[in-house]
Amino acid sequence: EQEEEEEEREEREDREDREEEEEEEGEEGRRLEQQSSCASHGGAMTAADAHGRAARVQALWRGRCTRQLFHEKVRNEAYREKVADEILSTERTYIQRLRTLEACFFKKMPHDVLNARALEISVTIVLGYSDILLKKLKERRAAWSHRQCLGDVFLQVSDYMKAYTQYIKDYSNLMPQFFKLKSNPEFAALIRKMERHPRLARSHESFQSLLILPVQRIPRYCLLLAELLKHTPDDHPDMYNLKKADSKMREIATYVNEKQKEFESMNRVVMLNDMFGDKLTEGTGIKQFVRSHRRFISEMQVKVDDGSRVDCV
Repeated sequence: EQEEEEEEREEREDREDREEEEEEEGEEGRRLEQQSSCASHGGAMTAADAHGRAARVQALWRGRCTRQLFHEKVRNEAYREKVADEILSTERTYIQRLRTLEACFFKKMPHDVLNARALEISVTIVLGYSDILLKKLKERRAAWSHRQCLGDVFLQVSDYMKAYTQYIKDYSNLMPQFFKLKSNPEFAALIRKMERHPRLARSHESFQSLLILPVQRIPRYCLLLAELLKHTPDDHPDMYNLKKADSKMREIATYVNEKQKEFESMNRVVMLNDMFGDKLTEGTGIKQFVRSHRRFISEMQVKVDDGSRVDCV
């Protein structure tokens, strides 16, 4: 609601500024028109009159351009501050949700049921780096000015983001086991019980929605940095580092996206196994359909000799 009120206020101020400019331009235009009319009734316009009129028109145009540049600068400064607030608030919320994952999932899950130790270590590492980022963001936001920089902060922590690649690997390894176990009534009941924890019940979140948070965070950083870059003038001291940070974050995001597609492919293999079971391996000599190296490629209908069609994967 506060953001909507702020946007409405900015739009109202912009509208009032434009109306004021149009009114000033209209008055000046009418004055010039009157002078032109007087000149036409009184005889030919002298060279001095023509020069003076041209100078006034140029001054009017320069004034309008200057006002437009000023208003654009003010809007960009306000938007940069708004994006900085969003980066700070979403980072704080992100850390809180990861701590909920630690307390309600990793600390409660018996290792003999689902061994999530590798993923737990990855979350702890990611949390440590996010704490560092949050601290730096708080410091910059507390000393905010229109010349404040954030690009160097992300550039400093971008090397730490390699920890996310390890998280994606551990996540991809764990989730097929997780989905496979969910078909077990006892494991499903355990998950439901754990998800009734007050910290989860308040936000109506599931473990799956929390586990995927680090996968989604890097693309979110890219979007926020892109917005910051969009409203940063070329002569701003933040521009150089902001461009470098944006480029590095996009490289990491590309890797994350590739791993996410790989996970979706693995998940599809598990789903097919749940749907068809032993029918998938009948007469093939394959003992187990779900394997860590197996990926879903495609599915199609194949026409056989008798004219019927068979679903194939």
